[in-house]
Amino acid sequence: MSNKKSPDEVLLDKFVNILLDNNAYEQADILQSMADAGEWAAGLDYSMLYCTDLGIVPDAGLLRSVLQSPWCEKDSDADEIGHALLKKAQASVAS
Repeated sequence: MSNKKSPDEVLLDKFVNILLDNNAYEQADILQSMADAGEWAAGLDYSMLYCTDLGIVPDAGLLRSVLQSPWCEKDSDADEIGHALLKKAQASVAS
């Protein structure tokens, strides 16, 4: 049996690490629980909400991965916030 993680698990793991790096331990635990339960769509929504609440702008590549995920539902929090954060990430690189 393979222990290889799915792309969705890897994506949420990256956000768990971002939250941990920003001392958002409670949010990281909640997100990890969602990932463990396979709650990918909810996990992406919460990832985007947590980033917004904490003033975190993930790198553009990670945000593109979120927006391209099959679990990023059109007009969801992940979709709307992800697009807004992507604009911020691209603007900070351009400046």
